Amino acid sequence: MKHNELSSIRDTIQSIWVAIILAFVLRAFMVEAFEIPTGSMAPQLMGRHTLVTCPDCGYAFPRGLDSERKDRGPDPYAACPNCGVWINRESHPARGGDRVLVFKLPRAMRDVQRWDVVVFKDVQENRENFIKRLVGLPGEVLRIVHGDVFVHRIADRNGDGIRDRADLDAAPIDLTDWKIARKPADTQAAMWQLLFDNDYQPANNSRVRQEPWEPLWARADGAADGWDLTVNHGRVFRYDGDAPRELHFARGQERIFEATNSYNTPERGSFVVNADICSDLRLETMIVPTETGALRLTTSHFDHQFAAEFSFDGRVRLLHRTMDGQGRPFQSWEEAEVWGQTVVDGAFREGEPVTVALTHADWRATVWVNAAPVLVSRDDQYSPDIEDIAMMAAAEQAQAVPVPQVGITGLHGRFDLWHTRVFRDVFYTSPDLLLPRGAENADDPTLKYFLQNEQKQLAAQFSGRWPGWGTYANPITLRRFEQRPDYDEFFMLGDNSPQSADSRRWVQAAPTLRLYDVYDEPLYEYGRPLYRMGTVPRYQLIGKAFFVYWPAGSRVPLPGLNRLPIVPHVGKMRRIE
Repeated sequence: MKHNELSSIRDTIQSIWVAIILAFVLRAFMVEAFEIPTGSMAPQLMGRHTLVTCPDCGYAFPRGLDSERKDRGPDPYAACPNCGVWINRESHPARGGDRVLVFKLPRAMRDVQRWDVVVFKDVQENRENFIKRLVGLPGEVLRIVHGDVFVHRIADRNGDGIRDRADLDAAPIDLTDWKIARKPADTQAAMWQLLFDNDYQPANNSRVRQEPWEPLWARADGAADGWDLTVNHGRVFRYDGDAPRELHFARGQERIFEATNSYNTPERGSFVVNADICSDLRLETMIVPTETGALRLTTSHFDHQFAAEFSFDGRVRLLHRTMDGQGRPFQSWEEAEVWGQTVVDGAFREGEPVTVALTHADWRATVWVNAAPVLVSRDDQYSPDIEDIAMMAAAEQAQAVPVPQVGITGLHGRFDLWHTRVFRDVFYTSPDLLLPRGAENADDPTLKYFLQNEQKQLAAQFSGRWPGWGTYANPITLRRFEQRPDYDEFFMLGDNSPQSADSRRWVQAAPTLRLYDVYDEPLYEYGRPLYRMGTVPRYQLIGKAFFVYWPAGSRVPLPGLNRLPIVPHVGKMRRIE
């Protein structure tokens, strides 16, 4: 063998060893791969699931096979999120969970931010890795009200945040000064969940439907002129007129706005009937304009109604009006407040498609043209009153929660609307604490801390049901420890809120956590209970998930392998928001 050949073999072996060493170094200190274990972050990040295609409308959606609710068995049915038909999913092959890359956070610089998707050690048993969305930060009080997250920043005596229990008692707390925690634009875009896609029209197949399909989009006034809803089998809305004609969405079918998730078992779950109605919505459509014309999109939130008006000369307006308790507006749209107006040059050219949208999320209305925000409401125009919201959302006043009013109005001209879709935001439910069976058994090592340190306080504060941590009735204070930042506390929620076992519900604490003080110095006391139920200490954090590198696999079209989803869905590789 020649010297050059030996040298080449040696270089190859060295390169392989270097690659192996680098892989171990990266895994140990920088980046690690994880498989999503459950569906608590579905549908953005999925655990073990099946991909179900609706036999009536053709919409494909994931249906979870895992269950974080241990008190129920597997269910063979799935409910189509688009048309509601029930489907037997047993014939669909199982797929594994998404695999993600996690940037591991060095102990010295863990710069996690609100709304990051993070991986951490399960605080209940300290064995599994969990993945959730970080919504609460050290040094603030947090409470969930009607699906939204509100926070109150608290200063200690040095103006630098809550440090521990001892300092908490001395900190002045003004519980009226709450701020809504709004999501960044990219995060919000990733969290929209489909309510209805007009491209997927049900065939009304009596073999799979128990009841005939009732179209969700219909003329508001019953007038025969203005709108033609039969173009392309109902997938295209065509307007031709010189007077306003409105289409209503889901009138009389209010359950479509409930905070359910098709990934879960199709049942009511933990949410409250008529209370968990989500009115943070996105209405979008693609206009194919003619030379002249105008269109109005509308949606509502409690007693506020919003409109986005688009004229084909480029003018865009954001309007607002108020409604009474029966959903009747006090003003016409001609009398409504103009919250903003602008001109979008060149957007509406005859025959060229343009996508427009009106969104409401986190108490902010936004008008979009071709995926760009062009008008946004301001806090001085529209901001939440947390006490009023809580009263309307309370279970005993469930009937007071208004159902959103969603519509499209052709004002004048002639145009077609394609790809009309309605989405809802993630709605964080407010469940009770998840007490395991046999919770009275103090011998369970994961329950001892709760039973010894939290149970009496909850029993004294609440009679009967015990509301979850961070809910309206039970706000949670997240402490920041200046001297020992590893103890800083975070609050975690899953995007699949009705199903997720997260910070709201935990009552177990692993004995291997740092449950009690081990220091005897100012602000600390040896042996005092330290861990706070419902929180994730900083020392449990592993890293921030940033990329889905192996989406749940597709099947291989080969004999014997066609039921194994072993090929990644390359088109769904994506950054995690």
